[in-house]
Amino acid sequence: MGFVPADRNSKRFFHYLELDPHLDEAAWDERSILTRIAVDLRRDFAYSFAAQHQAGGGTISFGAPNLWMEHFHDRLRILSDTISQFARLLSEEPNAEESVFHRFLELNPILLDVYGDIKGKPRFVYPPGDSPLGKKYVEPDFIVRYPNNSYKLIELERPERSLGTRRGESRSEVTQAAFQIAEWITYILKHYDQIRHEFPGISLDYRTMIVISRTTKESVGSGRRVREYLELVKNQLNVDEVFTYDDLLERAASARARLSALAPS
Repeated sequence: MGFVPADRNSKRFFHYLELDPHLDEAAWDERSILTRIAVDLRRDFAYSFAAQHQAGGGTISFGAPNLWMEHFHDRLRILSDTISQFARLLSEEPNAEESVFHRFLELNPILLDVYGDIKGKPRFVYPPGDSPLGKKYVEPDFIVRYPNNSYKLIELERPERSLGTRRGESRSEVTQAAFQIAEWITYILKHYDQIRHEFPGISLDYRTMIVISRTTKESVGSGRRVREYLELVKNQLNVDEVFTYDDLLERAASARARLSALAPS
């Protein structure tokens, strides 16, 4: 920013200048200069690093070594890259084992949920001899814990799985996913004391979700509308949500679009 008087006899340029409307004399106390530099410059430089889409972000530092140091990344770019990688995984490895997709979502949990903390494969261990099927434990694929101690139990199936038979009934892979969720819920209700330290309140407030298949006509059968069929499956299996892997992609892309539209304050 440059300043030139009317007669143009002098000029002065500033690489960085902050104009502050404070009228209170205390706001101009020299003792606050160091703090203002540390806070205001860090804020503005952080925004600049993110806005310029630099490959690895950037690092800035003020004062002595390691004083006021932060690393800044373009979070939205990272989310965009994650969405692209997930779409490529679904396209190039649709028949991969379920563990491949579980691992990807565990490393990128924002694709599952943007509001809660996500834990992959927590183990619910039965007291000796108390499993109705003789199992030592049951293991949800993911549990999402929200700030108000409500939860979401998520079961993953492979994306290449079809949802419906030719006659329209849910395939065995879908009903098996619902059965596994029923096992978790039964454990939670009967053995809450075993997990209350890790998942407080889970017996009172939880939802269920199955992620399976793709959003294609082939996955539900010819002549059927995908969304209406998913609603039918959800009601049949008594689960709260049935999502395809394409639904996860669409939700993440929508979240990114909405965040990109936010104007900087």
